[in-house]
Amino acid sequence: MKRIMTAAILVILALSAGCSPQYYLKKNKDTLGKNDILILGPLFLSDIFSPENDEDIFNRNLYVGAITFSGGIVTNEKMGMTRQSEKRTFEKQQEFRDTVRKFYLNTLKEIVQDKKVRAQFIESPSQLGLEEKNIIDLSVEKDRRRYEEDGQDNINLPRSIFSIGPLSTSVTDAVKKISRADTIVIPVIEYYYGHDGGWFNDQEWGCGAGARMSFHLYAFNVETGNVIFTFRNVEKNIIKFHYQMSHLEMSKELYKLEIEMAKKLRKVFP
Repeated sequence: MKRIMTAAILVILALSAGCSPQYYLKKNKDTLGKNDILILGPLFLSDIFSPENDEDIFNRNLYVGAITFSGGIVTNEKMGMTRQSEKRTFEKQQEFRDTVRKFYLNTLKEIVQDKKVRAQFIESPSQLGLEEKNIIDLSVEKDRRRYEEDGQDNINLPRSIFSIGPLSTSVTDAVKKISRADTIVIPVIEYYYGHDGGWFNDQEWGCGAGARMSFHLYAFNVETGNVIFTFRNVEKNIIKFHYQMSHLEMSKELYKLEIEMAKKLRKVFP
C-alpha cells in the first residue's frame, strides 16, 4: 500500500500490484471531524442508473441479491460474444436490499456516536423532497485494465470506474431548508451479493461460491455543492473448491464481509 501526501490528504489503499483496487479514500483534513454533517440514508446505484431488469442490473455490476449459476459456459452473441454461465437465477433481492441498507445505516450511526461526530440523519431522499436518481451526479466508464485475478473473479468484466460531480442547487437548497449542516454525507451501495460457483461475464475459468460487496461514501460542501470527500471499498470472498451455496450460507458469508467493511468505514471518521 502507498500513501501520497498533498495539500489535502490522498490515500489509496490497494491490493498487491496487478490486483484490482479494494479501498480508495480521498479527503480534506478533518472534513468529517470538525464540521456539522448531515448523513443521508444509503442510496442504491441500481436505483440511480435504472437498469431495465435483473439481467441488466447484474450485467452492469449493480446487483443486490442471491445468484445461482447453472449449465456450462456459453457465448452470448447479443453481448458481443461475452462468455457467461448458461443460466443465472436471481433471488432474494428485496431481502438483501433491506439487510444491506440497514447494515450500512446502522454502522454509520454507531461510528458517529462512538467518535462523537456532530451528525444528523435523514433516512430517505423523500424527506428532502427529491428522488434517489436526482440526488447525486455519478458517471461511470468501463475499466478495461487487466488484473491478475481476471479469469476467476466474482465480478463481471469489464469492471467500472465512477466519477462524482458536484451537487445541484436543488439538492443543496433542499438541505439548507432542513439543516444547518456544513457538509452532507451520502452513502451509496454499488452491489451486494452471494453466489454459487459459475462464470461471471468474461471470467473464462469461472470461480467457486462466494460473496462480494462494494460501498461508496461521498461528502459535499453544502454551500458550494463541491465534492470534498470520496470513499469506495470492495470486500469479497471466493471459497476454493466449494461450488454450491444456500441462501443462508450466502448471508453468513456476506456478514463476514460486513465486518471488514465496517472496519474500513471507521477509518473514514477521525
